Formats: sequence, structure tokens, C-alpha cells
Amino acid sequence: MSINYYNTNAKNFINNTFNLSMSDLMDEFLAFIPDKGIILDLGCGSGRDSVEFQRRGYEVVAVDGSQAMIDHAAKFLGSHAVCSTFADYETDIRFHGIWALASLLHVLEEDMAQVIRKYLGLLVDEGIFLMSFKNRDMNYEKDGRIFTCYTKDKLASLLSEVGSLDVIKFFETVDRREDRHDEKWISVIIKKSARDMTKE
Repeated sequence: MSINYYNTNAKNFINNTFNLSMSDLMDEFLAFIPDKGIILDLGCGSGRDSVEFQRRGYEVVAVDGSQAMIDHAAKFLGSHAVCSTFADYETDIRFHGIWALASLLHVLEEDMAQVIRKYLGLLVDEGIFLMSFKNRDMNYEKDGRIFTCYTKDKLASLLSEVGSLDVIKFFETVDRREDRHDEKWISVIIKKSARDMTKE
């Protein structure tokens, strides 16, 4: 499983990613989140982005399936760092925004629509959801991890299938790691529709 990779390689992964800045994507995302709103950092990894959200005055819950990642994130976030898989996580909290940066790509393609619907259900009406994937035509496996990839058109098709949402904006970016600048990413910001999702 992908989780095993992050438990085993936590130190190197944290060293390679914790100091990267995602401020441009954050600015786009936070433009739609009310001041002091509640954000779910879904697949938080080291907790890097949660720490920045807190610094900017937002309440954050950080979730990751890797205990090693949560152990690191908890140094900054305390009990707001929760170890859980995407499938198992449950809460009564309703979030103003969900930030799933480079995390849902480890969900199997056949499960993706169901997972997105689940987390749309944790948003307030018209809540905001950012997700990002490697911008590739084909899925692949590496180092025991599965990578579900999307092009802009394929991602748009998926979101149309999910329903009960409005697409705000797509972004195409390059990887921020120094040795990965040839890796392209596709991100999207969507808004939960106030329509009753149970009728979809």
C-alpha cells in the first residue's frame, strides 16, 4: 500500500517537501474561504500546509493515513493531526474548505468519484475543495505506491460524473522539488453545490 511507503520513507519525504512553498495555490484557495474558517488538510503529509493555514488564522484538521507523517505533523498541530485513511475518516465537523494537494492521487481510479462525493459531504454548502493530480494520461505504480493521474479533460469528466459541484478553476503547474521540474500537475478548485446531493 502507498501508506507503507510513507511510513518507511518518512524522513526523506519530509526533508524533501516540508520547506516547499505552495503560497500561490493557497492564495487562490483561500480567496474563497471565510476568515478563521475551518479547513481539512486531506492527506496532509508532513503538515507543512496545515502549519501555514494556522499561521494565516484558519482552524485546521490535518488527516493522513501514515502514522509517521502524523507523528511529525502533531509536533506543530497537536491533536488536530489525525491518523486515518480516506475511507475510514469520519467527523461531525463541516468544513469551509478541503485542501487535498497531491494526496487523492493514491486513490484507485475506480474509487475516486465515491471518495470525492464523501468529502463533498463534509463541506458546508458552497464549501471549497482543491485537489491536485499528476498531469499524465496513464496511471502507474512506483515503489509500492499507486498513482492515479488525470489530464484536464479527464478530470473535468470525473467531476461531471460526481455531480453536485461547480468547477471554479483549473491550474496547470510544475513540481516544486528541484529534481522534478519536468513533472506536470493539474489542480482544480471546485465548489459544493447547495443542491441536495442525495438526489444526484
